[in-house]
This record gives sequence, C-alpha cells and structure tokens, in this order.
Amino acid sequence: MNRRQPLVLPVLGGVIAFALGIAALQSGERSRASESERLALVEAHHLASEVQAKLNTLAAFLDESPAEAATDNMIYWFFDGNTLSARPQRFASDKNLLQQLRNADAPALLAPVTSENGQDFVVLTVPHGDAWRGVAMPADALLVQPGSDALAAASLQLSWAGEERDTGIFQAGMGSALRDNEIDFAVPNGTWRLAYDTNVIAARQELYWALLTVVALLSYTVAIVLHRLSLRPRGLQGDLSRLNERFNNINAELGELLVKREHARDRLFQTAITDSDTGLPNRQAFVQRLEEALTAMRGEPGSAPLVVAAVGLRELEIAEHTLGRPVIATIVAEVAARLRAALGEDCQVARVNSFQLGVTFECDGSEAALQQVTERLADTLPGVYRHARGKLNMSPHIGIAIANDGYRYAGRLLEDAMSALTDAESSPAMWSMFTAESRDERATMIQLESDIRAAIENNEFRLFYQPIVHTASGALRGFECLVRWQHPVEGLLGPDKFIGLCESTGLITDLTRWAFHEAVRQASAWNDLRSIDGYLSVNLSTLDLRHEGLAEELTSSVLDAGLSPSAFRLEITESMIIDNVSQSRNVLKELRAAGFGIMMDDFGTGFSSLSYLRQLPFSAVKIDRSFTQAIASDSKDYGMMRNILNLVHFLEMESIIEGIETSEQYDLLVPLEPVYLQGYLFSKPMPAIDAEEYLAEATLKLPAAATSRR
Repeated sequence: MNRRQPLVLPVLGGVIAFALGIAALQSGERSRASESERLALVEAHHLASEVQAKLNTLAAFLDESPAEAATDNMIYWFFDGNTLSARPQRFASDKNLLQQLRNADAPALLAPVTSENGQDFVVLTVPHGDAWRGVAMPADALLVQPGSDALAAASLQLSWAGEERDTGIFQAGMGSALRDNEIDFAVPNGTWRLAYDTNVIAARQELYWALLTVVALLSYTVAIVLHRLSLRPRGLQGDLSRLNERFNNINAELGELLVKREHARDRLFQTAITDSDTGLPNRQAFVQRLEEALTAMRGEPGSAPLVVAAVGLRELEIAEHTLGRPVIATIVAEVAARLRAALGEDCQVARVNSFQLGVTFECDGSEAALQQVTERLADTLPGVYRHARGKLNMSPHIGIAIANDGYRYAGRLLEDAMSALTDAESSPAMWSMFTAESRDERATMIQLESDIRAAIENNEFRLFYQPIVHTASGALRGFECLVRWQHPVEGLLGPDKFIGLCESTGLITDLTRWAFHEAVRQASAWNDLRSIDGYLSVNLSTLDLRHEGLAEELTSSVLDAGLSPSAFRLEITESMIIDNVSQSRNVLKELRAAGFGIMMDDFGTGFSSLSYLRQLPFSAVKIDRSFTQAIASDSKDYGMMRNILNLVHFLEMESIIEGIETSEQYDLLVPLEPVYLQGYLFSKPMPAIDAEEYLAEATLKLPAAATSRR
C-alpha cells in the first residue's frame, strides 16, 4: 500500500484536469451547436416558405385551367382510372412517367418521378371525382440548395403531414438519420412537413478533436508533473521546460490547421466563381460584378453608362460533338483574348454560357462610340481559330445593352444583352442593340405563340379554298387549301401574321396536320369533288419532311375517311429540301408510292430547281407568280414562261401557273395549254361554303365574269 500511495495524487489530478477540460469543450460545443441549430432553423423556415409558395403555385395551377396553361416546366396530368393523359401532350408518351404515375394516390407528393430523358419531376396530385389530376414541375426547382452551411442539404425531407396517412415523401439526396427538427406548413390541399438536420462543419469537428487531444495531453502532463513532484521535486524545472515546448508545438500545429482551413475556403470560393474549362469568370461572378457596377453608377449621377455585350459562338455549338470539350475551351479562351485586344485590358470578360461570353467595357454609349467599338470587334473577332485538331472559321455575333437609371437588377441587364444577341443571330448584321421596343416585340411574340397554341386546341383556324382551273376548257381541276386564323380579338388573320412564328417555334407541324385532316374531312363531304375527279392540295412544312412516318400517317387518315390518296396533292417548296435532300427524297417517294400527288411550289424562285425536278418524284409544278406579273409587258418573261412549260411537259408533269389576275394574262396563256391556272381572276381564296357553291357549278367562269367576282 505504501508504494501505491504516491500514485494517488498524480492520477487524481490528471482525472480532474481531464474532466474539467471535457466539460469546457462540451460547453463550447453546445454553444456552437445551439448557434448552428438556430441558423438551420432560420434557413429551414426560409426553405419551407419557398416550398409552400411553390406548392401553392402548383395547387393554384390545378384550379385555374391547368390543361390550357401547361408548359414544359408545369405539366398537367389527368388519370380517370384507365387512361393517363398529359399537357403538353408529348409527355403522355413517356413510358417511364406513365409507369410511375398510374399507381398515384391523392392527395400525394410523388418524387422523384423520372422521365425517359433522365429528368426528375415532382408530381402533386389531388382528387377529382372518381379520378385524380396532378401537376408536375422539375424536381430541382422545388427544393433548392440551402443558402448557408448550417443546414444539411442531404437531409432535407418533404412529406404529407395530414392526420389520415402519409401518402408521399420527397427526399433530397441520402443523409444520416434525422433529428426531431420539423416545420409544418399548410397549402390548399393539406398540411406538409419539412424535416431537416443541422450540419456539422468539418473544420469545427477537426478543431474540436484537436482541442480534445490537447486536453488529454494536458491531463497526462499534469499527471506526469504531479508524479514527478511526488518522486523528484528537484526535476520540476526541467519538466516545466519540456511541457512549455510541447504546448508551443501544439499551438503551432493548430495555427497551421487554421491557415489550411482558410486556404481551402478561398479555393472553394474561387472554384465557385470560375469556369473550370477556361479559367474565365463564370456567370455568377459576372452578374456579381454587374451588380457592383450598377450600384456604383447609381451612386454617381452623370457617370458613364454601363455597357454590356453578349458574344454568341454559334459555330462552336454546331461543332461541339466533333471537336470535343478541350478544343471548345481553347477556342473560347482565344475569343476572350481577342475581345481584350479589341476593347482593352480593362474590359471584363466572362463565360456566361457554354457558347456565350459576357463583356463589360468603357464607352460613353453614344452611337458614334458604339460604331467604333463594333468596327474594332468586326476586325478582330471573325476569322480562323486554330486548335489542336485543325482550324475553325467563326463569325461571332454580338448583342449590346446599355444600362440606364431604369435598371435595378444585373441579371435583367445581361438577359437584355442576350436578347439582342438572339436578334443579331437571326439577321445579316453582326451585332444588334437592345431597345425597350424589342422587349415589347418579344413579349408580343411570346403572347402570340401562346395564342397560336390555344388556337390549335380551340379550333380557331379555318381552311380557305382557291380554285385551280384548266385554261382551254375552263374545267375545275381542284382547290389549294390555304390556312386562315379566326382570331377572337383581331379577326381573320392571313398567313403572314402567324406562319413565320409557327415555323420558328415548331408549331408548324401541328398546324399542317390540322390543315390536312380538315382537308380530308371536307373532301369526304364534297361528293361533287369526286364526281369531277378533282383534288385538294395542302402545303407541307420543312419539319414534316423530317418525320419518317409521314406517309403512313397521312395514308391512314385518308383511308379511314373512305377516300383515295390520289384525291390529294402535297405542296413543298425547294427551300424545304435543300438542307437534307436524301431524307426528303425518301419521304417524298413513300408519299408518291402511297398515291399522293407531289407538287413543287414556287418554282423558279430557287437556284437548283431543275436539278430537284430530275431527282425528286414530283407529279406537278406550280410556277411562281413572279413570272406571271410581267408577261403582258415583257416578251422575255413570256418567252421564259413558255420554255418552262415546255420543260415541265417534257418531264410529263402537270403545270399550274399562279397569280393570274387580269384577262390579258389569261389570253396570253390560253395558247400554251394544257396548263392549269390559279389566281384572283377566277376567285380569291374563299371559305368552305362558297367553295362548295363554286364546286357545284364545276365550270370556269368567263374572264369578264370572273373578274366581277373579285
């Protein structure tokens, strides 16, 4: 017992020191945890508010004609127990979505629901009689990343909080088990719950364990010192010296740990604002700089305006899959270097999109100054860009926006510059300036596009019919079907008001399908058309010729109506087949083999019409009205018309001459028969009821009488 007694004091002192150190560390950790939980609660409330607002939006969307307002970012679903339908309709053919949605209950929140292309959706369903209806939005738009590191993004869970049952859960990522941190909030279809977990910052954990190690070492040192004091009081000075050295080493290690932590934080921040491929600032950094510049400009009245340019690299986008990502990055960096050379090193260049650069530069905003800038850019940017796999010829386009006192948000300024870039890419000019009028025009076009989509669904379009007659006999050969829009506000609109927009948005395929099916319906109702062996001609679009199943679809529609494909002609223009002659040839051959007549419309307006007449299976040629206008006054035009007709007859095709408006033109063309004519001399395009009356007569009016119909 006497030999063990000297160890009691050192051991007791070490235990006491260790206990006190642990208590101090736990107190500090509780304080930090409390602060972290407070920040997490604030962030969670913010996220819950955002989710509540979005769920309210979804619920409101279900109450306010969802099928009419559906878009790619807001999809409408309806399930009656047997059939699952969707708007936009293309989502109704997505097998992945159909499989996951058929077992849906209501009310429910389903996620993630994955489409065939890999996109995740969140689907909110509500009861609708004996069925249910729902609305979907992209999953990453519902739960966004937290704004602070106090909240564990991987632990966020969203669930139904009603008392009856738990009908749906959405979990953002895989995380550890949740603590009892929950926020309930109400939306029109019930109460939902957001569960979350606080985040433990790695650096604080490291510091905690480092300090715990220090406490353990300190306790061990205290025990050793007390033991030495009890055994060798004379060695106290040496032990204290060694203890001081150990503390100094530990302090140095802790200092290095903190420095490394700050460096890591700086690297993370730099990575967040830098494009990883080129080293240029990214969109986030560019918008932040624009915010700072706008703030400075508002604080200094009379200062130079802020000029922002968006530079589009459309050639790179086209060549992306051929060149590869490293080559693309090299060329983007070279474009940035040329921009600095043209605008000066003080200009700010950033990569705001994969194939777009954002630029700010000094300029007084005057027309003369901008003209000088664009001339320098025109001399510097276009040209050959060499890379590891060869060279690429590029002509970048530029959209420019100038900030004034009306701008409040940097993001809006950049979007306006990119809007001007879109205008520049669709025009022969290299650059375009954004104006308030262009914003209004774009808003009008967006509204018009929405109106066209609704018009197709609401059956607001009408077919008008213009007769095609034989020159000598005056017999009716058929009608060309022309689309008009019976707008509920603007009245009857011609094709110049909507065809261009339909082509640019892809709605033209829906419109041409409607026109063809309407022509089939009308032909089925007109017995007189079959009695004179007449036909209806319908115009196709470029996008229609890219559809490999076109012949099968149109043939099925005609046969289902009890008609023959020979009662229809399909009109195409030369410009429609230039991009892909091979595919167009295959589709047209299938249509011709099915029995449809194929017409080349606007013959003579292109550069290779004769070549296409030889290559493609045309049955008729419509000679453009530009040849008709001057045949009465110019013998050369008349001679050219006669030679074109001889060529068409040699190729054993029918010929139709468009734009016949005067009796003089008619008299000149009669000797050139067999020819068919179309124009205002015989009739303007007319609605179905007038066309039916015209068809009943089945004969060509005399020129004078026909003129009176105008």
